[in-house]
Amino acid sequence: MTSLGWCLVALPFVTVAYAYLGYPFILWVITRGKEWIVPPAPVAWPFISIVVPAYNEEGQIACTIQALLKQDYPLDRRQILILSDASSDRTDSIVSSFADRGVELMRMPERGGKTAAEN
Repeated sequence: MTSLGWCLVALPFVTVAYAYLGYPFILWVITRGKEWIVPPAPVAWPFISIVVPAYNEEGQIACTIQALLKQDYPLDRRQILILSDASSDRTDSIVSSFADRGVELMRMPERGGKTAAEN
């Protein structure tokens, strides 16, 4: 076998040996003797607003709101706002049924589209 053949046979073994032995060893040598800095305590959760534009979504809005309410985020730091773009179905009444759980409804007086509702 030629030297090129031996190189091609040895290359996968060298690569695996470097990945599992060589690189971790290099990292260990570099970090040995270094003093680790403890990160500061986490800051308070930021206040977030989740805005959901909706138009005639009575079939899906309840599931959407329930999924948002299940998120792991402090209730006092979260606002869920549903923008109803002059829905003509039961979307507004379904959203209003979640008012006791902190979900707010903002109804547009006339249909203007998603961008107008968000603005």
